[in-house]
Amino acid sequence: MKRRNGFELLATAPDGVPRLRELILSLAVQGKLVQQDSTDEPASKILDQLGADRLTSRGPKASRTGEVLKDAGNEAFHAPVGWEWAPFDLVVECLNGYAFKSEWFRSEGVRLVRNANVSHGHINWEQVACLDTETAAEFERFALEAGDIVLSLDRPIISSGLKCAEIKADDLPCLLLQRVAKLTPRAGSITRPFLKMWLASPYFTELLDPGRSNGVPHISTKQIGAIRIALPPLAEQARIVAKVDQLMQLCDELETRGRLESAQHARLTATLFDALGSSESAHALAENWARVAAHFDLLLDRPEAVDVLEQTILQLAVRGLLLPQESNDEPASDLLQQIRTEKDRLIAEGKVKRDKPLPAITEDDKPFELPEQWEWVRTQDICAVITDGDHQAPPKAAAGVPFLVIGDVRWGSLDVASASRFVPDSYFDGLDWSKKPIAGDILYTTVGSFGIPVLVTEEMRFCFQRHIGLFRPAHITLQPFLNLVLASALVLQQASARATGIAQKTVPLSALRDFKIPLPPLAEQHRIVVRVEDLSRLCADLRARLAARQTCQTRFAEALVGQMAPTASLATRTDDLAAAA
Repeated sequence: MKRRNGFELLATAPDGVPRLRELILSLAVQGKLVQQDSTDEPASKILDQLGADRLTSRGPKASRTGEVLKDAGNEAFHAPVGWEWAPFDLVVECLNGYAFKSEWFRSEGVRLVRNANVSHGHINWEQVACLDTETAAEFERFALEAGDIVLSLDRPIISSGLKCAEIKADDLPCLLLQRVAKLTPRAGSITRPFLKMWLASPYFTELLDPGRSNGVPHISTKQIGAIRIALPPLAEQARIVAKVDQLMQLCDELETRGRLESAQHARLTATLFDALGSSESAHALAENWARVAAHFDLLLDRPEAVDVLEQTILQLAVRGLLLPQESNDEPASDLLQQIRTEKDRLIAEGKVKRDKPLPAITEDDKPFELPEQWEWVRTQDICAVITDGDHQAPPKAAAGVPFLVIGDVRWGSLDVASASRFVPDSYFDGLDWSKKPIAGDILYTTVGSFGIPVLVTEEMRFCFQRHIGLFRPAHITLQPFLNLVLASALVLQQASARATGIAQKTVPLSALRDFKIPLPPLAEQHRIVVRVEDLSRLCADLRARLAARQTCQTRFAEALVGQMAPTASLATRTDDLAAAA
């Protein structure tokens, strides 16, 4: 098997390409991306032209070639031969915007570049504030031109990703507002492309905002100007920019390939698992499973693929294809008769009302053929109660009985202890018995993220809002299987088809009563539930292993970047990156 080099491993790790971009820029600003050329005019000549006396005008003297410069809170590095350390404001003019009064703002006129407008690489004009033309003419010093580089001085934005943009012709005319800086290279010192590259580097971000949480909302142009920059010769600046452009294009290709591979993988997984879940017989299932098994490692190489597999397992379970049938099982028709007897008893006791008749399930209504001894039923046919929470806003209490909202119902077990809302005991005691959940009830979300079922596994006092439905099976042993069916794509498709609303889809109570579901013999239900639970544990273990592998890859990428940035040179490794792309 071919061994993969570090760049391939980095590029295929989670967030690997963004880290690779950071590595490229880090190496670029440290002079480790291209080889130095002894014939280049050294950067010391640049400083001489700018006025070397300014080097000592602000704080400690800048270090000379090869010496180590220690910036507070940052790791030093050796500047290559021909480079020079200099204060940033020696080579770049930093201009802060003007504090225009808000009462001057207009909806039309000359636009103002504010923090909100500075995006990654471009100006975003979704939010616009303007000055009238006459007022704007009085502030010509703050007028921007095409090619100007602007930097947001908002510290939280810098902490979450530097906001630096280049002014385009389409942005003009515009003026610079306070808390946005214009950075202009001084003549003959630093090229505009190299400056933009340097500003995009993680090295600059770390120098600018090392603490990330010091509570100061903004930075100043004075802070920017005091930053030390390792300045290359002008000729080397051009070579570095050309190399960065070349490598960033390869990173673009890697990202594109990654997106395509991810989409192709999702399509392949969906196609094969859909075929598996739609198998019409045990023979067809065996054939479809052979196709999946042949590519098992390829298909199940990421956690989201395991999610698809788990849903496929549910689909096979509700279709009766997960286990062989046993001819001596009591048929589902006998179970239905027991359920009707139990519901008649509850009606006679006045606990429930007789259901409104629903149309019989015709052959055209059946989504697929069921095994012998199974029956198609509606949820209303097998449940004593199908309801939702109180439609009236309940009284609030600082403590008392937990009141669950839809956000409290998530996949997995029900955590009533984490509920943040309560109602008085008197309110709970006054509720109808059907709205007081008991062990064996199934809660079901009906609004927004609808279709999440959760089985209540123990007796506890709580109530719930109207956006949560409740299923109470008439036969106690139906509960685990019904919970599986409600979690399947079969029921989700029916819920989606009946959901109403635009902003937030809502599944009506009538739909909850009308779900068409398969009913196996009781003994087979137990076998199916046990098998699904066993397979779900295996899926959970596989998902955890894949997540651990991704975490390992991420840590490897971090370690690789940390190891390579101080010491590596990409000058002779471009072929490796190109091969990875």
